[in-house]
Amino acid sequence: QFGTNFVVGVFGGVNLNNAEFKVDASSFNAWSTPTSQSADLITFEQEWGGVLGVRAGYLPSANTLVYVAGGWAFGKMGEVKSDFGGKDGKGGNVFEDQDTDLNGWFGEVGLETRVMNNVYFTLAGRYTDYNALTLASESEKCGSDTCSGSLELDHDTLAVLAGLKFKLGGFGN
Repeated sequence: QFGTNFVVGVFGGVNLNNAEFKVDASSFNAWSTPTSQSADLITFEQEWGGVLGVRAGYLPSANTLVYVAGGWAFGKMGEVKSDFGGKDGKGGNVFEDQDTDLNGWFGEVGLETRVMNNVYFTLAGRYTDYNALTLASESEKCGSDTCSGSLELDHDTLAVLAGLKFKLGGFGN
């Protein structure tokens, strides 16, 4: 804490995640011919994520903190799965050697206020940019030239976070 109104700190957090995303690939099916229109769903999920960063805040009163934060964001995506993909066309992982590691940055703006002795309400907005993951890349011979292509997933999130914090021991009330 600097003076009576400014604070700077380091923080981190990890969360388990089961956010699932589905894509209808019926109009773009480069992997195989589906047996029905309902079999054209590609699914993937974020398994977990975390942040590590710095936080700077201003105390307009003894009970309230307004802050900004930012730093490194990381996590893990599951492999892309499909009802029609896989090596045998019967479902499973769509891409071989798919990237699954998330690595990027985050920015956050928040407010913490004391609601009673050692209990704080917190409200924050966080934008996270995990950068692009390469799902598949391929090079092949196109006549006398080499053609290459790739499919990337650019994974960003915007979240509103709310919660209660309980202060155990520490300095002051």
